[in-house]
Amino acid sequence: MAKSNAHINHEMLIWARKTVKLSVELAAKKIGVKMEKLESWEKGEAFPTVKQLYKIANVYKRPFALFYFPIPPKHFKPLKDFRKFHHQYTLTENEEYILQKELLLFQQKRQIALDLYEQLDTDAPQFKLKGTVNQSLEKLAEKIIQYLGINHNEVADIKPGYDALNYWKKLLESKGILVFQTSGVPLHIMRGACVAKDVLPVIIINSNDTQNGRIFSLFHELVHIVLREDGISNFRYSERKLYAQIEVYCNQTTAEVLVPAHTLLESLVV
Repeated sequence: MAKSNAHINHEMLIWARKTVKLSVELAAKKIGVKMEKLESWEKGEAFPTVKQLYKIANVYKRPFALFYFPIPPKHFKPLKDFRKFHHQYTLTENEEYILQKELLLFQQKRQIALDLYEQLDTDAPQFKLKGTVNQSLEKLAEKIIQYLGINHNEVADIKPGYDALNYWKKLLESKGILVFQTSGVPLHIMRGACVAKDVLPVIIINSNDTQNGRIFSLFHELVHIVLREDGISNFRYSERKLYAQIEVYCNQTTAEVLVPAHTLLESLVV
């Protein structure tokens, strides 16, 4: 019986491979074909079989039908911002693939949620709080505290660990943020990531982290969401220094939200 070829758009093969940050060589290895064969598919000189296309879809974490699209869909884009332990650490190609593959799954889950809201003829929740790095971190932290309705006296009574993590997670979800946890990415690759959208923003935290580490990541990524893209446009630094400065700002704001300085000082007064 002759094998059935999948007459797909070869440009979609290139696009899908690049979104998971794979070279032709490593992609071919994961798909289980020679590099020359994958190159011929990407040039449109030959076509994969239907069975091979299913394998490609699994490796690239894309729907099977997507490879027949005339152009790439606009709502699927690789996440650029993610937090890890060591900013100087350079990911290997396979680690980059592991990261992007996992993050794509959560972007797709967000799109599914948006589609469900549309089918139900219901508006998806909007996250309206915005800020900029021109604000002092104390002022931005206060805006976040007020928006979320945080009462630090009540928070102090919550049992540390999973109870505290679940409390903060539910609080952010009540404000229209999709919060996901992943165990599929090693902790040295990523601690947290976010999709900073006005509608159904997403926070992803690494379940390989400690409970306290995940709580900190929740709010670190929340600050990124509050800032949006406009929140980072006024830094006058090189790209590398820019990233470091924003991370410091987000870390300090997170600390101020979780333990405001005035609250800490009050607790020290005898």
